[in-house]
Amino acid sequence: MPAVETRPKPENARGRRDGSTDAMTRIQVQGLTSAIRAEIERMIARGELRMGDRINEVALANTFGVSRGPIREACRGLAERGFLTVIPNRGAFVRKISVEQAKKLYEARAGVFGYAGYLLARNPDPAFIERLTAMLENMEAIVASGDVADYYPANLDFHRAILEATENPELVRIYQTLVDQLHLFRTTGLVQPGSLEESNREHRDIVAGIASGQPQVAFAALHAHVEGGMRRMLAHPARSREEEERHASGESG
Repeated sequence: MPAVETRPKPENARGRRDGSTDAMTRIQVQGLTSAIRAEIERMIARGELRMGDRINEVALANTFGVSRGPIREACRGLAERGFLTVIPNRGAFVRKISVEQAKKLYEARAGVFGYAGYLLARNPDPAFIERLTAMLENMEAIVASGDVADYYPANLDFHRAILEATENPELVRIYQTLVDQLHLFRTTGLVQPGSLEESNREHRDIVAGIASGQPQVAFAALHAHVEGGMRRMLAHPARSREEEERHASGESG
């Protein structure tokens, strides 16, 4: 006899399994899928996955101790957000974005970010300005150390704080969608010599613009910062691994 007595799952009046059990299973699967999505996003943001790279479903399944089902569900979600491209019978790949596509994303992002500054400068909050200043000083310390790996997340936090301070969830959503699709290009641009210093000088202009109480000044500072990021990207566009290998070997294309 078994050491522990097992009982059948409760059934309702129609003889079906309790729906709460199925609901709990769905919630657990959704939570796992979200964790897998977050891990793939992290790998893309840190450059571990680059444009054109194939998502290794087996490796991720082993890491999370799951079947490939949740992995594929996570990939479908990331494809809807513009991170991945899913090719039937081949798998999911990190989306390739052309320089022209990246320019259009930057242009849209500049408008959204600039308007966030415009809104905040209409009624500057001293406590928020103090918070931005502290974040700015932290980034300046990181710049002095030359640690790109630490600067990148601090930079994202600075931008996110500005958008969230508008208390406009639609503005935040639109901005985040644009930023998500620019991770590869932005990571590459910040790696170049002098880029961290230039980026943080623009951050100082942003804080001053919002604190000025002049919406147009703030809009110009935030808009110019995104344009600066676009210039840095155009000077050193991201490449897929295949393109990087051709470039290193002296091949054109």
